[in-house]
Amino acid sequence: MFYRATFVKNKDTYWTGVESPKIVVKRSVSVEPLDSAAVAPKKEPGRNPNVGFPPGVGPASTQSNAQSEKRRPAVSGLSDLNDTAIYDGCGLSKGCFGSPEGCTEKRKCDKVVTYSTTSDGEAYRFELQGGVAELQNGDAYIAVGFSDDGDMGDDAVVACFTHDDIVKPMRAYNLPNQKTNRMATEEQQRGITNFFGSVRDTTISCSFDLEPEFTLSHGNYSSVYNLGAKRYHLLLATGNQKSPTQVGYHTSGTARTKDTTALSSTLIQAADSMLFIRLHGAFMFGAWIGTASMGILFARYFKTTWSNSSCMKKDLWFRFHQTFMVTTWSLTMAAFVLIFLEIGGWTSVKISRNPHAVLGCVTTGLCFLQPIGALFRPHPDSKRRPIFNWLHWFGGNSAQIIGSKGYL
Repeated sequence: MFYRATFVKNKDTYWTGVESPKIVVKRSVSVEPLDSAAVAPKKEPGRNPNVGFPPGVGPASTQSNAQSEKRRPAVSGLSDLNDTAIYDGCGLSKGCFGSPEGCTEKRKCDKVVTYSTTSDGEAYRFELQGGVAELQNGDAYIAVGFSDDGDMGDDAVVACFTHDDIVKPMRAYNLPNQKTNRMATEEQQRGITNFFGSVRDTTISCSFDLEPEFTLSHGNYSSVYNLGAKRYHLLLATGNQKSPTQVGYHTSGTARTKDTTALSSTLIQAADSMLFIRLHGAFMFGAWIGTASMGILFARYFKTTWSNSSCMKKDLWFRFHQTFMVTTWSLTMAAFVLIFLEIGGWTSVKISRNPHAVLGCVTTGLCFLQPIGALFRPHPDSKRRPIFNWLHWFGGNSAQIIGSKGYL
C-alpha cells in the first residue's frame, strides 16, 4: 500500500497526488519505515499548479502511460530551472556536453546533457536541460541520443517531453537509413528509472537513470546498446512533440559531440562544428543574397550607363555581371554537393512541413541551366534574341527569388 496526499504552500503553489514510498504489511504487522524526506514537498514553481512536483513523485512516470505506472522515488533531481546547478561537477564528477560550443564553461547553454555513474555503479545518471521555443505553441521535448557514427539513424533515444504541462520520459529509437523516430515498446520503457521532470516558461529539465545495457526492437528492427562497454556520439535535440508517443522534427536545432564519448568519463565534450552544414548555409547566402543580387543589379542598371566602357572586348557591365554570376553558380553547386555529403541523401523532413529542400533543388537546377543557355545565346541582331532575353531574365530572377525564400 501507499499514501497519496496533497500539500499546499499557498493559493498558487501546491502539489496533488503525491505518493509515498511503497509500504509492505507483513504477518508480524511490521511496516517498512516511511522516509519522510522522500515525500517532503519541495518548491518547484511551474507554468501551472500541476507542475513542480517533488523529485520523483509527480505525475511523470517511467512509462508513457503515467496513470497506470507506479511512481519511482528519485534519488536526485534538478530543482530550479533558473539555477545553474546542472553545471556543478562538470569536468570533475560528471561528464557534460552542451550547445553552443563553450557554453558549459560559461554555465549558460541552450541545451545541455550531463552524465555520470550512479553510486552503486549499476546505472548511468543523466540530466537534461534546454530552452524549447515550441513550448509557446504546445507540447515540446528535449532528447539525448546515442549514435555510433554521429548521424541520425540506428540510434537509441531518451526524450523528456511535455504533455498537458507535465514532463514525462520516453524511450525511442531512430530507424536505420530513414531518419525516422519510433517509440520503444512499453516493456522497454521500464529501463528508465528515478525520473524527475520540470518545466518553466520555455525551459524543460529532467533527470533519470538508465541501465547500461539494453536492446531496442520492434518488428524487424533490433539493436543492442552497451553504454558501459562502447563509446557513442551524444546527440542533443529539441523540438515540438507531435503526440505522447511521437516526437516531432527538431525545429529548435541539434548538436552532437565531435568524438565518441565514454559515459564513465568526466570530460567536458566538444561539439561537432557541422562544417558542411555551415558552409552550405554560408555559400547559399553569399550566392543568392550577395553575388546574384549584384549580378542582376549590373545587368539592369549599368547596361546603358556603361555602354562606352569595355573590358577584354566586352562591355564593362557585362564583365561585372559575368563575374558575379559565375561566382553565384560556383557557390551554389558547391553548397548543393556539401549538403548531400552531410546528410547522406534526401531529407526525411516532409515537404509540407519544411519545403527548404525542394526550394534548394529548384534554385540549383535553374542556376545550373543559366550559363548553359548563355553559351548558346543568339546574336544581338537575331530575331530569336528577345526570346533568349526573356528566358534568361525569367530563369535568373526566379532562381534568385526562390533561393532567397529558402532562408525564410
